[in-house]
Amino acid sequence: MLTFGPRVLAWVGGMTGHEYPDSAAAIGYERNGKIVQGVVFTDYSGPNIQIHIACAPGRTFYPTFVAAAMDYPFRQLQCRRVTAFVAGRNERSRSLAMKFGGVQEGIMVDALDDDDLIVYGLTRRRAHQWLTARFSEKLKHYRS
Repeated sequence: MLTFGPRVLAWVGGMTGHEYPDSAAAIGYERNGKIVQGVVFTDYSGPNIQIHIACAPGRTFYPTFVAAAMDYPFRQLQCRRVTAFVAGRNERSRSLAMKFGGVQEGIMVDALDDDDLIVYGLTRRRAHQWLTARFSEKLKHYRS
């Protein structure tokens, strides 16, 4: 079941080791009362928003969660793209960014204390598979 707000923000922060502003939007997915995946959106600029995704070990992403994670920036905010920054050594997250349709756009050499930072972009055009009726239908009862 989808869940929203500060609890998700804290969970994603705990999983990623980052602190996010209270103003950030957070969407999570709960199983048996526990958050198992979450996304935080920060730095909204109109055409772009930054995305931070976390998933509990051993879990795969639920279609309802993916639908919500793509619906928010592309349908609700009308962004043209989302941007993710991923540590170069974080192979799991790099693979995930590409599975979602993200394209590596650059490398920020030595941007982290002990690693490079990889920039991924996902445009609305490349996110089309997540915005189809098949996924949107999963969000029907969450919309008012």
